[in-house]
Amino acid sequence: MGELPDSLELILGNEVYIAKDGLAPGLRKPVCCVSPRSRTPEFYKTQAMRLSTYAKPRIIGCAEEHSRHISLPRGCLEDVRDVLIDLNIRPVIRDERFSGHPLQATFQGEAPEQSRG
Repeated sequence: MGELPDSLELILGNEVYIAKDGLAPGLRKPVCCVSPRSRTPEFYKTQAMRLSTYAKPRIIGCAEEHSRHISLPRGCLEDVRDVLIDLNIRPVIRDERFSGHPLQATFQGEAPEQSRG
């Protein structure tokens, strides 16, 4: 797996981003395997009909590889954290989500009467 870092930064935004430069090549597979994967029914249907399955993926993964980052769905954060902890790597989570601004509003309409029946 190569030399593992002491810590790894996980950036929490619209997805969980992991910088490739701090990621050992052998660590990419365990991190990417955390993301949900699903079988492609079209692949298996085509294979059962003995047609060519060229350019039809058998399994679709949710991990995406970008130029400088690997991104995973936000729901994978705890699983990635657990994988890193199992490998004695301290996860450092940086939350970059925008929480918005508080909205002050009051109801200006009329509530409809509800009948109890």
